Amino acid sequence: MKIPVAVIFAIVELGISFFGAQSLLAVNIQRGRPTLNAEGTTFVGDNGQLLRGPFGSTEWTSAPSYSDVELIKELGFNSVHLYAECFNLEYPNPGSTAPGYAVTEVDKYVQMTRDLGLYLIMTIGNGANNGNYNYDYIVDFWDFYAERYADETHVLFEIQNEPVAWGPPYSDSGANPPGAIEMEVAAYNTIRSHAPDTPVLLFSYAVFGGSGGANAALTDISVFNSRIRGNPNNIWNKTAVGFHGYAGWEETSEAVAAILAAGYPCFMTEFGSGSWGVNGGGFDVHLASELERMNVSWNTFQYVPPWGVSDNVTEPECYKDRVDRAGMSWIPDYGTWPVARGAYNDDDLPWATTSTWIDNYLVGTLHIEAEDFDWGGQEVAYSDEDNNNQGGKYRQDEGVDIIDCNDNIQGYAIGWTDDEEWLEYSIYVPEPGFYNLNLRVTSSNTDCAARIICYNLDKTGTWTIPNTGSSQTWTTITRQVLLEFGRQKLRIKILTGGFYLNWIELSPSTIAPIANGTYKLVNQNSGLVMENNTDTHKVEQNIYTGQNIQKWNLLHLGAGQYRVQSVHDNWYWNTWYNTMTWWWGIESRGQRFIARPVGDGYYRIIPVDSGLGFEVENASMSSGAEIESNEYSGLTNQKWAILSPSALAFPTCLNATAYTSGQVDLTWNGVSEASSYNVKRSTVSGGPYTKIATGLTNTEYIDSDVTEGVNYYYVVCAVRGRQESLYSNEANPAVLHAHLSFDGGRGSTIATDSTGNGWDGTLIGGARWTSGKINNAVDLDGSNDYISLPEGVVDGLTDFTISTWVYLDTTSTWSRVFDFGIDTTENMFLTPRSGSGTARFAITTGGAGGEQQINCTNALPTEVWTHIAVILDGSTGIFYVNGTEVGRNSSISLTPDSLGPTTQNYIGKSQYRDPYLNGCVDDFRIYDDALSAANIAEMAIP
Repeated sequence: MKIPVAVIFAIVELGISFFGAQSLLAVNIQRGRPTLNAEGTTFVGDNGQLLRGPFGSTEWTSAPSYSDVELIKELGFNSVHLYAECFNLEYPNPGSTAPGYAVTEVDKYVQMTRDLGLYLIMTIGNGANNGNYNYDYIVDFWDFYAERYADETHVLFEIQNEPVAWGPPYSDSGANPPGAIEMEVAAYNTIRSHAPDTPVLLFSYAVFGGSGGANAALTDISVFNSRIRGNPNNIWNKTAVGFHGYAGWEETSEAVAAILAAGYPCFMTEFGSGSWGVNGGGFDVHLASELERMNVSWNTFQYVPPWGVSDNVTEPECYKDRVDRAGMSWIPDYGTWPVARGAYNDDDLPWATTSTWIDNYLVGTLHIEAEDFDWGGQEVAYSDEDNNNQGGKYRQDEGVDIIDCNDNIQGYAIGWTDDEEWLEYSIYVPEPGFYNLNLRVTSSNTDCAARIICYNLDKTGTWTIPNTGSSQTWTTITRQVLLEFGRQKLRIKILTGGFYLNWIELSPSTIAPIANGTYKLVNQNSGLVMENNTDTHKVEQNIYTGQNIQKWNLLHLGAGQYRVQSVHDNWYWNTWYNTMTWWWGIESRGQRFIARPVGDGYYRIIPVDSGLGFEVENASMSSGAEIESNEYSGLTNQKWAILSPSALAFPTCLNATAYTSGQVDLTWNGVSEASSYNVKRSTVSGGPYTKIATGLTNTEYIDSDVTEGVNYYYVVCAVRGRQESLYSNEANPAVLHAHLSFDGGRGSTIATDSTGNGWDGTLIGGARWTSGKINNAVDLDGSNDYISLPEGVVDGLTDFTISTWVYLDTTSTWSRVFDFGIDTTENMFLTPRSGSGTARFAITTGGAGGEQQINCTNALPTEVWTHIAVILDGSTGIFYVNGTEVGRNSSISLTPDSLGPTTQNYIGKSQYRDPYLNGCVDDFRIYDDALSAANIAEMAIP
């Protein structure tokens, strides 16, 4: 039924006022025991609400603070799932950890949740022994804790987390490990001997899916009942099936529905999943939505801060943003989030786009009447200027103007739209891809416009609404939009009002982004093509030779989805976890892919089942590198040219470097069949580009026509006859922040910064000029000589490159090539030899104890000119020696800017009382960006 908004608001108001008062008290508000709900589907709280919450752990750590636990009440939660202790496989052997070792911390959790009015579901964790159990530990654990918490009415017991790998039936002799039903029975009897009224969760299946999983679980239930009561059909009132969601939300939902239909309550105690298009974990909004629909309580696998092994539930991208984006709603025990809202239809489920396949083609249309916008009210489901239904023809208690509509058949429409108003519709997209979005509109005004937003992404840009000449003359306007998988809110935002809206339709596009045919698929970064490896059944990259293993047939299936078939053996692309393979059969979602244009003739290739994008592993330039899927970040190794087998290849590895303020040096990898190259430039990333050089036969070019302070973006294309290839990768030159060439002469103590930025160095302590690697250099004697740079020389830098040539006479431990900072607690330095005997770059804002380091395998050599460079690119720092990577750290969070304005900036001297550098330094450079490996290698050429 369509739910009256007034009723919903009354319920929400009651829930907020009553339970909001409880949350303000925050003491002595212990909840009453959970009971089975009227439907017998799950345990609910003393107010009839489902139990919902994140997890906590006292297995190896202390309980969190009271304030950390209290935070979850503002996230719609009323419970915590606690992994109280981790069983020891060796128990009860001497020296093993015994049950009760964490009792002090568990007591804290029990106390905090009691005082905060939260429920606590406690269980035994597995640590590194998932899919296993220790019978003695479990029985003794419950013998200790069940009595201790028997009178805590807010506590529930879950026997053991995932005791069997990985699902039912536990009662089968082939279960791994066997005997788990006997363990469950013994633990249950132990609990009941101490706590006859405490709700208990059984089994805790890790993988519980489909009808097969349900039937296996029913077998376990029957065996358990027979052991406990002698009746295989015993009815439960204080017991429920615990389960996890790792069979996937669809399979898990099917299994749960079957168990509920058999009359047994369920409770989800752990689940998480990456959103479509996102790697890793986080809140599984689709499974949670299904559990809400089936009235089953749930605990998600995001942790109460500050510690956990998955995702912090207070991080919006892991939980709250996903709920908001999906339009999920429930009545919280505390606070006002999530807001009450839902789809305005007979079952309150999101409007679903088509999932109908006819002859391997996606067909069907979703039709939504405009007046059936979500329920939830002003600034939740809609925004109306005066929040008043001036038409009053339908849904009179809403603030949106609804009028009679005589467009073919009598009905209703949204009328009198005003600027900045909006309407939202909860939709579910089971088949992601390109859709035709139709709006049925009429207007007698000019300049009316709207925008469609989903997933918080603009889908249409400004969409002009035509003037139909009369408010009674209707027309249908169409835009193609890309819809991601899953639950989401479709918002119609009115930019300029004055039009009426009758309905919205979504149907899969029949226009193929790429025509059906045979193609080679070329990576923009490497220039190599996808090839099927007939031995491993994996897809790899290789040099194009025209073999059939490098050719692929593409067949459009509707909505921009494709089936991709090898010309060699007619097998199909397939995804297995994050690896790209090829296989027979065409039934799996993992064998369908979306081709999404990303500009300049390149595409993202998106597996329908994950939403990730195909890329060359580790951005490898080598033949044989595998193709895998990952989150899309716009890197060139994630972009693919889909070309006819005879198409001209394009240049790769374009590098642009501003060695001086007056020129940009360009280099690229050539194309064997090219007769020449064209260079193009823009002042805007992505173009449009203007030709600045044509007919080049070399693979390098110097652009001297540059203006200081202007940011340039370059591409190169190959030319053969009149044919021009696709563009290379775009290159934006890294800009020199400071450049000390050390080419001074006798009598001068100033090392001039050739960039003109004013970062001139001063020679201190008798440092002198000498012959260098490139012209002159500075000679430091290791006694008291160094070079001082101005204050703030690295202020504001985030990504950076520092490079120089050094000639070391000796390598004293902890001497410095450079050391920039404020003191011994805030600095960044590079030492030729650390206390560990290897070269090191380090940065800290908390002294040596808080250093983030890049460590090499050896110390820097002596008595030879050596090129060294260190870069920071995002969180990845890399140390290079003579153009070769020798150290890497991918978890660096500090940047030069983290240090603040540095006041002590030295070349050859330390912030500490460490030895001075004994050797020569030449060509010292600081760039305001991370140079590529190719850039570094070029600078390191002798």
